[in-house]
Amino acid sequence: MTNTERRGACIRLTEELLLEMLDFKGGHIVNIRLGDRIGEVDLYLLHHDLPVLSTGAMYETVQPIYTSTYGEDGGLIELERTDPPKTEATDD
Repeated sequence: MTNTERRGACIRLTEELLLEMLDFKGGHIVNIRLGDRIGEVDLYLLHHDLPVLSTGAMYETVQPIYTSTYGEDGGLIELERTDPPKTEATDD
């Protein structure tokens, strides 16, 4: 690729794949927006591990923490969300 060539594409991901990658499986994406800073994306999610939403309240910003496991070759084996902690879903 030369300095004048630019390559790009629209990458389309399903809600299911995004939530699985982020370890919020079973949730629902309400909205996606570009963040205030370059390189950030804001995902508005509904999931039982996230803070309770009061009627009319704004979404609280949560920055998940992940623990990663790598193989001997340096390849990612597992990525697991450790915060917010995982809880059991309830029917409320």
